[in-house]
Amino acid sequence: KNIPAHADAPFIVFAGVSHAQAQALPCTNNAPILSRQFIPDLHPAVVEERSGGTDRVKSEMTYTSEFITPDGDSDGAFRACHAATLVETPAGGVLAAWFGGTAEGAADVGIFSAYRQSAQDGGKWSLSQRIAKVSNEAHWNPVLFWGQGGRLWLHFKVGDMIPLWRTYVAQSEDSGATWSTPQELVEGDE
Repeated sequence: KNIPAHADAPFIVFAGVSHAQAQALPCTNNAPILSRQFIPDLHPAVVEERSGGTDRVKSEMTYTSEFITPDGDSDGAFRACHAATLVETPAGGVLAAWFGGTAEGAADVGIFSAYRQSAQDGGKWSLSQRIAKVSNEAHWNPVLFWGQGGRLWLHFKVGDMIPLWRTYVAQSEDSGATWSTPQELVEGDE
């Protein structure tokens, strides 16, 4: 199947269930897949090659919908959770992060993550863990992405009101198993 190319950047291609049309979204670095943004009723396909303004689809992937946190994996921290972000790991698993707490905007809201093994390794989700809580303020909108050298980055916001949000960053050298202490990206920037 050929799909018109939209830019020189690599793409995640979302092909409709009917496969009649496709939309292409540019990625943010040179990897064909940084993260999969699942869209209801659409599923992604990996771009194999690009030539003459046309992308050739390498393979199509299946769409799966499932709960990340199993029963019993909640100490009240997930009554409200939102803004999930996903990255595929080098081992073929998926790392998810989101903000969660007793209520959106509450002081106990932090950033959590869970890891899903590749299908070859059993395809099960780990228990969730809190990976960031820098102050007694709500945490918001985590974003995971791969940087150069295989370093995984996490950006998120902290603050009680949008005009006062501060951006924090943490990094992982082991695909999200452990994280550096979050640092304010630009000190004093609100």
